[in-house]
Amino acid sequence: MPGIPTGPEETVKSNAYDPQGRRDPFVSLRVRSGDVGRLHERPSGLAGLSITEMTLMGLVLSRGTYCALMQATDGKTYILRGDEQLFEGVVKSMSVEGVSFLQFVNDPLSGVREREVLRRLPRRQDGR
Repeated sequence: MPGIPTGPEETVKSNAYDPQGRRDPFVSLRVRSGDVGRLHERPSGLAGLSITEMTLMGLVLSRGTYCALMQATDGKTYILRGDEQLFEGVVKSMSVEGVSFLQFVNDPLSGVREREVLRRLPRRQDGR
C-alpha cells in the first residue's frame, strides 16, 4: 500500500507546513514575525503581570502620594507606586477613586494603540 512504510529504508512523509513565502495561518495575527518565540515569555514579578490579572485591594496615602495594594491571580500582593511598569501597561495615576492604567493595545487590526483602564476598590458588604 502506498504511504505505509514497508521496511526500515522507507520513512513516513512529514506533515510540516511549508508556507512558500506566505504567512503561516497557525500563528496569531497579534504576534509580529520576530516575536513568535517570545509570545509566552514574561518577566517575573510585577513587570510580568497583566492589568487584567490584578485586583485593587486598597489605597494608602503616604506623604501626599498614593500607593496601591494590588492582588494578582496567584494570590500574591504587590505595592504599586506612580509610573510602575506592568506587562502591557503603566500606572498613569492614583487617587481616592482608584488606579488609572495606560494599557498598550497589541492588536494590528485595531486603530487604537492604547487605552485607559480604571481599577476601583471593591464595594464593601455594608454598601460603603
